[in-house]
Amino acid sequence: MSSEDYSSKFATMIVQIPKLMFIFDVVKPSGESQFVPIYKNASITEMVQVIGKQLDMEDINCIFFMNIETKNFYNVPLSDSVSIEATINGFSTEMQPAVQPIYENDYMFKVFRVYLHNSQDLSVDNSSNDANQ
Repeated sequence: MSSEDYSSKFATMIVQIPKLMFIFDVVKPSGESQFVPIYKNASITEMVQVIGKQLDMEDINCIFFMNIETKNFYNVPLSDSVSIEATINGFSTEMQPAVQPIYENDYMFKVFRVYLHNSQDLSVDNSSNDANQ
């Protein structure tokens, strides 16, 4: 195998990512964040598994999108078998600002920010809206 072959295959893979995957900027309870690529057709349950593996977190009990301007957030039901793409496309009009890509449209990849918190994190208001409402 040549490095030219590798470069060609790698470039093809990168070009395919926007068609097949979303990238999530996952914000941990500590405030640190990391990009996690997830297939668009993956279920929310699969999304939780991938995030847990990549961030080395076993106990993810809440994922939510947040509207930065209003601080309203929308919990994602973790046991949902609906695809990530359907979940994002299914948000009501009032929730849309919370699920907008976080970088300008001139980037090739859509990056969405999601937040994690655990039961000890009191900064999250548990009376928030549910993403499927």
